[in-house]
Amino acid sequence: MGLFHSKRHLVPRSRYVPDAYFPQPRFHAPDAYFPQPRFHAPDAYFPQPCFQHPRRARSTTRVRRVPITAENNRTIAEYHRICDRVLRYTRPEHEIVIKICSIERIKNRVLDRRMRKCRRELFHPNCSTERLFHGTTRSNAENIITDGFKIGDGGMFGDGIYFATDSTKSVQYCTNTSVKSLLLCDVLLGKQKVCRTARKYLDFETLSEEGYDSVFAQRASRKTRGVLYDEFVVYDPRQAAPRYLIKFRTA
Repeated sequence: MGLFHSKRHLVPRSRYVPDAYFPQPRFHAPDAYFPQPRFHAPDAYFPQPCFQHPRRARSTTRVRRVPITAENNRTIAEYHRICDRVLRYTRPEHEIVIKICSIERIKNRVLDRRMRKCRRELFHPNCSTERLFHGTTRSNAENIITDGFKIGDGGMFGDGIYFATDSTKSVQYCTNTSVKSLLLCDVLLGKQKVCRTARKYLDFETLSEEGYDSVFAQRASRKTRGVLYDEFVVYDPRQAAPRYLIKFRTA
């Protein structure tokens, strides 16, 4: 026992306590010497474009045109409603038969903004929006859809923009082509001045001084140099915007 004990005693102590000769750091904190960024945000340095769902993407086109057909279940009711509005508001004495070829719904954001601003400036801003016909050439109809109405020259009630309740009344001004264009428009009439005789001197300034926003030419007033059928005249292009383009033929 003593011999074995003496031999073990001769073994170098360093073999059993290596830490005594190779001391280790008191703590392991590599971050203290090699600090890392507090957060990992590559987008902060390399921002990515914002994703926008294609269905919700905002349109950059100022005019939106939607075909209205009887074959589409989404538009069939609207199609028949516009057809009725055109075909039922005809006058047999005009001797015009309308055959509708196509219908488009028109949405012009710029014209709508102008119309909303114009409403606040009317003498009667709480007026309802009337839906009336405007007849013109095909080229003029396209210009109106894009840029809005322009004041016309001359007329029984001065320089203005003329609308009618009866489709065949407006169709008389749709000329030059076999397939013609008729506009069904939203019109802000505001406070109306009733006229039973021609007033060729009227314009925007004159009507405003009298405190009116538009002219209503009453039907059956030919005996007093008026009109046979109802007509409406506005003198500010912002008071009207096209809502439907109806292409048709006549027989």
